[in-house]
Amino acid sequence: MSNQRRLLNRPPKTLEERYFSEIRPQLYERHAAHHQYGVRKGTTLAEHLDSACQFMLTVSRIAGVPEDKRPILLAATAVHDLNKLDLSGQKRNVQTLARNREFLQEQLEKACVLSFVVTENDFELARKLIERHSGHNRSDAAIFLPEDPAIDRWAAMLTGADLFDLGIPESERFRKVQTELTVAFDRPSKLFRVRVSEDRGYITALLLGACEEVLQKYGFTPLAIFPDGELFEGSTLPEVDLTTEIAACWQEKIDGVFGNNIERLVRATKDGIKIAQSAIQQNVEEVLLNVQALLEKKKAGFKADKINKDIAKWGDTAGADAVQNAAAVGLLAVGSAEEFAIAEGLKAAYLSYREAGINPKEVWDKIADRVGISQQQR
Repeated sequence: MSNQRRLLNRPPKTLEERYFSEIRPQLYERHAAHHQYGVRKGTTLAEHLDSACQFMLTVSRIAGVPEDKRPILLAATAVHDLNKLDLSGQKRNVQTLARNREFLQEQLEKACVLSFVVTENDFELARKLIERHSGHNRSDAAIFLPEDPAIDRWAAMLTGADLFDLGIPESERFRKVQTELTVAFDRPSKLFRVRVSEDRGYITALLLGACEEVLQKYGFTPLAIFPDGELFEGSTLPEVDLTTEIAACWQEKIDGVFGNNIERLVRATKDGIKIAQSAIQQNVEEVLLNVQALLEKKKAGFKADKINKDIAKWGDTAGADAVQNAAAVGLLAVGSAEEFAIAEGLKAAYLSYREAGINPKEVWDKIADRVGISQQQR
């Protein structure tokens, strides 16, 4: 334990903390420029090893792997593609390289995981896991020797980690991973993917939190987080529609965060009333009440005398042609403060609809339904 951690009375780093602070940066420093091909085209070796290591950390924790074994599993995962780490040009396969103690030890050291593999038994376990992920089963005289039955489960974890980011259709990839997790967990394994169509920041985070809370009630555990959602793992897929339950949980979380906060999310600005999306999702009726209150406040500050002076001063600047063209379809130039207020109201309505992404023709059609303007006037 470092002096700093001792003085601050902090516990030793967890395996996860060590991975993210010490091991992961090293993976990217060494392999970020190592591009892959075939079904892994588009990702670097660093990204693949990182994905596999994070998968192993999560799955070994869910499976309850003994804490003294988890570091060895992580170490094996960090170097499992030994053939891609071999720069000798001899094209040796994974089994050959895994049985080369000097080479294996060198790669473990470069990956900053050698401290996890200390004893002969540790090296033997790491070797077996690396070999089996590449399809090499027990061989030679080893098949006659007793072996810890957990090794098959741990090897399945590494194989699943290796498959997790494979560049094949998701449905096929998930089937392969489920097969390995069924062995790893010694029970049926199903993956449940939650996707969000749009990232709304904190609101989206609350939605994923609601999904996690509800799915955990049905025996599912978070397995991975993606930019567009989250992946969960459990033994049986839910047979009920979870939409309503997730929506209710999401609303509770929104209320807990933004409760009694609508006034801050509905604001009057120089460009009009701005309404945060989170406010609409929380309570539409309360939003409308706040909008109405802001409009009443604006109305109370309306100075008719000043508006009439401005109309008298600037009323002719539109030009005779514009006034004549408008008059041809029954539109009159603003001539009073009251008419100016009506015109501003129409303008505000138009801009509000446009802000929602509605095209101009549809906007004027919607406004016409309310105020009765003709097709030509629109």
